[in-house]
Amino acid sequence: MSSNLQKEWASSYLSGGSMAYVDSLYEDYLKDPNSVPEDWKKTFNDLAKADGKGKDISHREIRDYFLKNADKKKVQVVSADVKQAEVAHLINAYRTYGHLIAKLDPLEMTERPSVANLELAYHHLSDDDKNVFFCG
Repeated sequence: MSSNLQKEWASSYLSGGSMAYVDSLYEDYLKDPNSVPEDWKKTFNDLAKADGKGKDISHREIRDYFLKNADKKKVQVVSADVKQAEVAHLINAYRTYGHLIAKLDPLEMTERPSVANLELAYHHLSDDDKNVFFCG
């Protein structure tokens, strides 16, 4: 970039130092076009005509919307692939720990431990998932 062009850019009202000010003016313009000085109003009107899309959307409102909704509880969508993976984990758990709950004592003199890893809930599955066909 030539030195003259660099000087022009550095002194431009759109340079980095003035960007927050210009952005704030533009947000005010979007809210109420009469709230900004007339020369800025003309500049912003020309911007709207240049891109051919008409009225822009306020970034401030979009940002505030997302900040407000960021704290809301998120809904988790579980895909079939995730369920399939959980079923595979449950199968591996039975391969590894299934002997702990197997009925090997015909007189039932020893108590079988409860193994959390073998529970459906541990793998985010429910009784409804027992009727779903999963292929591996």
